Amino acid sequence: MDSDPIKQTVQKICDSYSDHYVKESFELLLKLLGNILKNPTEEKFRVFKKTNEALKKKVLIIKENLQLLKDIGYVDIDQDILAFNGNHFTNIEKAVKLLEAKVEAINSSMLSQEDIETREREERAQQNKEEIIRNMREEREKQKIIKAQIEADHKEMLKREKPTDSNAKPLEFGATIKKFEPPKGGGKR
Repeated sequence: MDSDPIKQTVQKICDSYSDHYVKESFELLLKLLGNILKNPTEEKFRVFKKTNEALKKKVLIIKENLQLLKDIGYVDIDQDILAFNGNHFTNIEKAVKLLEAKVEAINSSMLSQEDIETREREERAQQNKEEIIRNMREEREKQKIIKAQIEADHKEMLKREKPTDSNAKPLEFGATIKKFEPPKGGGKR
């Protein structure tokens, strides 16, 4: 087990919280610590209020970050203010390297997870496409079979004898009609 308190606290944070929270927290800490390294004599970068909304939501939401800040060299000035004490920046530099490495590892892990999810979506899309193509082929085969059956039925009908006209029988119902013929002989009486 490593006896470096900064390393231990960073590892405990990484083991205890989700990558999302750790990443957000460490990124803000990197910004705060980087400001001190860039401007070591600037007092406004060495002090911050615990009541700062961004700090509360991203850093202090992880209780171990307060311990990490104290391991680095921050002290409580009063209940609401933390300040970096001294001019020895070795702990800040060590913490920055550790935090950068953890953020990089989280980013790599997240990219890998995104790649996995993207690949899974692409595979599902490909499977759906293949299923649609398979269903279309099956439907075309069914249509070919139906078309062939229709053609066979049509040819069968053409081979059959054509029906002939029917001969009607003379009607044999109703009144008997006789044609009027005048008497022969001129009609004298």
